Amino acid sequence: MVMRMAALLGTALLLSGCAPALLIYGEGRRSSKESIMPIMATEKPDLAPDGSSTCIIKGMTVSEVVRLPNSKTVQRPDTLRTLVQEVMTRPGVADCLAAAPKAAAARPAP
Repeated sequence: MVMRMAALLGTALLLSGCAPALLIYGEGRRSSKESIMPIMATEKPDLAPDGSSTCIIKGMTVSEVVRLPNSKTVQRPDTLRTLVQEVMTRPGVADCLAAAPKAAAARPAP
């Protein structure tokens, strides 16, 4: 749902001449993911932080993704952890996490 909304928003912005907004969203997504990865490493240690963080980003609204890097939330680990835990309860996020790649240490030996 969020990805569809992001794609629709991106198309509307591009057609309206607001392509810089797409760059802002992309940078916000990257920065938000970097902030979330350490939290996911402790919340879901059996999952690869990169993959599990992608699931959290997919579960966030466009507004949350864009605002997160510039908010004080990233400077407050407990507040960021609370946000991540709340996003994990949203529809579709649990399914995404279940399908996320396992962490290297959690993979069984061949």
